[in-house]
Amino acid sequence: SPFTLTGGTYTGGTATTTFASNVTIGSGGTFTAATTTEFTQLDTTLDVNVSQTFENVVLNKDSIRRVTIASGDTMIVVGTLRFNTGAINAGTIEARGNVIKSSTLSGSAVIIFSGSSASGLANQTFDLTGATASVDGDITINKTEGRVDLLSALVMNAANQDLNVATGTFDL
Repeated sequence: SPFTLTGGTYTGGTATTTFASNVTIGSGGTFTAATTTEFTQLDTTLDVNVSQTFENVVLNKDSIRRVTIASGDTMIVVGTLRFNTGAINAGTIEARGNVIKSSTLSGSAVIIFSGSSASGLANQTFDLTGATASVDGDITINKTEGRVDLLSALVMNAANQDLNVATGTFDL
């Protein structure tokens, strides 16, 4: 069933919080993510008040299911973002840790690598082993320190798809 937080406080703690349906976090609530947040089963919409920080995020969706980040919203992932199955469409993912994508289902979310020693990792990895052509959104490197190491091939073949190295290093 859907999760909606419009007031009060949700604290995930050290366990894994699993969402199988839509997630709405309004401006009146305080959401502190669990150590790991898992999205499973059905298509899911993540609608937050501009941005929401998560520790580690795992996608274990059915093979054709996606998480859609609402327009104008950003999912910030401080730890590891792992796509086992499924994809993320629309919106923005700000990855401050490593990104591992083994799911071959394409997703159109923008991915911004911005990790630093103060928030996430200064040196991040981007691993698309087995899913080299499954990122259809723009990719931006915007790091004040460190680099992003590509650990696999990367095929960028979506219409109008861009790779932008604004600051920092993208190591092929």
